[in-house]
Amino acid sequence: MSATSVPPVFSEIFEYLEAYNVLVCKVHGYGIRSPAIQSHLNSFHKDLDPKTRGTVAKYARGLYTDSVQYPSNLIDPIPYMPLYRECFKCVYPLPPANNPCNAVYRKQVNVQDHLKAVHDWVNPRKRGGDFHVPAEGPWVSGVLIQKFFVSGSDQRFFEVNSVELQPDPADSSDDSVNVQTMLDQFQSSVQQVKEQIRSARVVVRDWAGTIP
Repeated sequence: MSATSVPPVFSEIFEYLEAYNVLVCKVHGYGIRSPAIQSHLNSFHKDLDPKTRGTVAKYARGLYTDSVQYPSNLIDPIPYMPLYRECFKCVYPLPPANNPCNAVYRKQVNVQDHLKAVHDWVNPRKRGGDFHVPAEGPWVSGVLIQKFFVSGSDQRFFEVNSVELQPDPADSSDDSVNVQTMLDQFQSSVQQVKEQIRSARVVVRDWAGTIP
């Protein structure tokens, strides 16, 4: 196999979104950053032998060219990734053209926090008011959104078209996706700690062997 050929198993696990410079694990439904590819394969794809995991990781790392590029326009939902429904979009006008902000969030409280922090928006509904009256403000609801990553600094949502996808095993529900994601991240962290402990033991053993 040449250095540039695609490992046969690669497409079974990953989908490289060239337009956004993101590698998505189709099995787990989220993006994998370049430094974490080998760790992800070692932790969650142990059915592959170590040599195959190394080959796939090397090829996958070579695909990354620059930083992540988020969609600048409304796009169709990206397959294999969770689709979050009934979300919120900020439509606060931005000068000088008064185009809407378009920042998106999963919950109303999040878009309200955004409006207060970024746009100095003041909630007209005061404390002690009638909470049975729906809150209104410079946002729209019922928005569909996705995000590439589930941890780290790149957990940014983006809006997608209202196109229903066939249910994916990794996207049976928001809650199940979140639980699986937390489990994956926890297992990855445990694996990294174990490797660090093993490395530390080797260093200590080698150091102890130098003592007369």
